[in-house]
Amino acid sequence: MNIALINNGIVDNIIVATLEFAEQLGYEQVVDVTDISCSIGWLYDGSTFSEPPAPEPIKITILTPYEFLKRFTSEERKAIKAATLTNPDVDDLWTMFTVAQDIDLKNQDTINGVNALESLGILAEGRAVEILA
Repeated sequence: MNIALINNGIVDNIIVATLEFAEQLGYEQVVDVTDISCSIGWLYDGSTFSEPPAPEPIKITILTPYEFLKRFTSEERKAIKAATLTNPDVDDLWTMFTVAQDIDLKNQDTINGVNALESLGILAEGRAVEILA
């Protein structure tokens, strides 16, 4: 028999054994799952097995300069590059973005810089939020 070994409503392991043997292992519950679909890590509510909820995706907030610049469209990058020729603040900002070892989307300087590009009209309204998301 395939036996699910369960603690705290979670399948810790599935073994091939008899129920009698599995009951001696010290688990809160042991269930014969020979004809039931379940896997290690699944949830058990006392009568039904179910897949655990999908984990929350990990939000990556630290990017390489290349990854960060790819968040801008080609047209936006060209507009920013053009603005660097006439606006020293944009030039300084863009230089900082391009020479950085990494760019943290949660860093206040990054947020302020991207918002400034939107405020200057270089980025369309709403783009700063999208780029920093």
